Amino acid sequence: MNLKHGSLESVILNSLWELEKCGIYKNSVKDVFEYINQSNSTKRAYTTIKTVMDRLYEKEILLRLKQGKKFYYRTAYSSNDIITTSLKKIATQYCGGDMSKLASIAANISSMQSQVRVLLLKPSFWAEIVKRINNFLYTKPKIKKPVVSKEDIIKQRKEISNVLFDVLSGKQSVLDAVLHFPKSSPDSSVNVCFHILVHLEADEDIRAKDPLYKEEQDEFILYVAELLQKGENIPINIINEYNGFYKETLVYPEINKETVIARLKKFINL
Repeated sequence: MNLKHGSLESVILNSLWELEKCGIYKNSVKDVFEYINQSNSTKRAYTTIKTVMDRLYEKEILLRLKQGKKFYYRTAYSSNDIITTSLKKIATQYCGGDMSKLASIAANISSMQSQVRVLLLKPSFWAEIVKRINNFLYTKPKIKKPVVSKEDIIKQRKEISNVLFDVLSGKQSVLDAVLHFPKSSPDSSVNVCFHILVHLEADEDIRAKDPLYKEEQDEFILYVAELLQKGENIPINIINEYNGFYKETLVYPEINKETVIARLKKFINL
């Protein structure tokens, strides 16, 4: 049982556990998609959640039941089962299977976190940290984006919409669409379509094996194409979700007190 803390797998499991606490033991991908996007500030794409839930089913962490054309899911293990198994695995790997040794290490980490919390309250500490980091890290200068008219943006969106329609109808292959996709567009609604096409190409094997997944993915792409054909923006949660998967370049963020505090808090689970 291999789960990463904070990963989408654990988010999906926690969502299903919460739903099951309410007595809802049969949940479709759509049910989980809506629950996650209502309960979390970070929005997730439907197709991504579908892929991860299928992966959890293959790992035998989720149970799946087919009724008609729909699949319904429920957890195969309780949260306590997952925690116990994970702790035993860590104890076996690092402590020779000695759970008491693992508990001692956890207590030491908790003590260290308390000491770090005290240190975080000292302004002089932050002033020194920011000074030292700025001496070593390069802050990428901000580049002004080219000014593009609204008419040009709408024109390009319609062109990309036609590409998506051609891919869905089979007039153009996904690979050809990716290779001839316009580069460096200032429009995030256009750029996310490149990521959608890359995702589509990567899902070729899954689509061949799972007709329902193919149908749902095609409906999603059709929805995006229709938005672009009207000149409308792609919803920001969809853009953010795909940007999280396909980061083309590493950009150093501006180093200041706020970003350093945020990273350290995340590191020590504050």
